[in-house]
Amino acid sequence: MRILQVGKFPKEYCGGVERAVFTLSERLAQEHDVEVVTSNLAPRLKTERSGRLVHHSLPTWLQLFSTPITPSLFAYFRSARFDVVQISFQNPMAAAAYLWARPQGKLVVWYHHDIIRQRLLGPLIAPLLSRVLKAADRIVATSGPYARSSKTLAGFLEKTTVIPLGVDAERLNEERGISESRRIRSEYGSPIVLFIGRLVYYKGLPVLLEAMKGVAARLLVIGSGPLEAELKRLAAGPGLAGKVTFRSVPQEEPLGKYLHACDLLVLPSTERTEAYGLTLLEAMACAKPVIATELGTGTSFVCQHGINGLVVPPGDAAALRSAIQAVLSDPDKARRMGEAGRGRVRDRFTLEGMARQFVGLYRQLLGDDRPC
Repeated sequence: MRILQVGKFPKEYCGGVERAVFTLSERLAQEHDVEVVTSNLAPRLKTERSGRLVHHSLPTWLQLFSTPITPSLFAYFRSARFDVVQISFQNPMAAAAYLWARPQGKLVVWYHHDIIRQRLLGPLIAPLLSRVLKAADRIVATSGPYARSSKTLAGFLEKTTVIPLGVDAERLNEERGISESRRIRSEYGSPIVLFIGRLVYYKGLPVLLEAMKGVAARLLVIGSGPLEAELKRLAAGPGLAGKVTFRSVPQEEPLGKYLHACDLLVLPSTERTEAYGLTLLEAMACAKPVIATELGTGTSFVCQHGINGLVVPPGDAAALRSAIQAVLSDPDKARRMGEAGRGRVRDRFTLEGMARQFVGLYRQLLGDDRPC
């Protein structure tokens, strides 16, 4: 099969959607010809090849409301010849280019999240996105709860399929990462509460910082983003000075060593933009308990309250503090949660399983009934 994956940004952007697009594409390219097209973070064309995987990062003129303006995407779509075209949403530029060019191939929309914060842009682009959803041969949601609670998907549930995101547990559990985790624990002490993600509004970092006041633990924040300066200012305030460390990790640096070093991972997100929480799965694959918030999305689908972690209300620092203290104060329970999470990933959230489901979907759309 020839498969086109249309993302928004290149993998060095370090967002969860970018990780999902590129890990799926790398896995698919083991058996199929795969091209990934994204918008570059700079005004130049960049093409990378690795085996059967090709990544075109197209020149971006500017960004408006987190949307890259990439005119060359129109010409790319016009010349595209694939069996399957898969667009990761939300990406208004890709939607407009697809509708203009109508490239050949079955259209799959990988629906990651609704438009939440863009009160001005949202109503303007909603008709555009709706047209692409209508044109799609199939829509893929990452979890049943998100598909059922999304107002945007409400009219398209009959052609929506749920394929949960998966992670490469073997890569996360490489011996090198486990060995390096001991150095990290030695450097920072223990216990360690870990956050991994972009430093943006919906991740809820101010709530986590407030929750850490009075918690006898070190908070390690892995990530970068527009709120970095503000968050560092908060972390230097009363009750937090000296107990919060920020680290910006290059995209190519493995995260396994940080996951194995921590005692638990917290994802304190406050908005539905957090549709899944891939970092929860990564921590679970390393047998770590997790804490998530109840957003009516995939976070509480991945984190099962009382089984492999705890789920708290979003924006509630006191509840989050109690949950962190409950996990840290009971090492045996934390260990059982971690093992339950590892088993859940193994049974339901592997990268190979995700890729197999996508290939099965593509073949069904193409009328190919051969086993995956």
